[in-house]
Amino acid sequence: MNLNLMPDMMSYRRKAITALRYNPEGFTQGNFRMLCPDGSRCALGVIADALGIPLEDNMEHDDPYLEMMDLIGDEEISSICKWNDRDGLSFAEIADKLEETWNIHF
Repeated sequence: MNLNLMPDMMSYRRKAITALRYNPEGFTQGNFRMLCPDGSRCALGVIADALGIPLEDNMEHDDPYLEMMDLIGDEEISSICKWNDRDGLSFAEIADKLEETWNIHF
């Protein structure tokens, strides 16, 4: 993906990493769903919240996965799911992985 075509992508990626690292909303980590019935969220749900992608009422929005792909790129979506659901990494550990993958360091 050509980042020159999407000048804000790096900003959105930084927001995603920050949300996972610090979890300012205090979300409990869930699995297999962006928004779980108990209110917990998987890593993608935390990122969606940070990027302003609604999860409960998507009447005015496309599928939240598609919106997220547009904002941060589609390459890592499956990796984030794997790290959260299969590997059981914490939000902060997923943030570390994304920093490395995206070569973003704070």
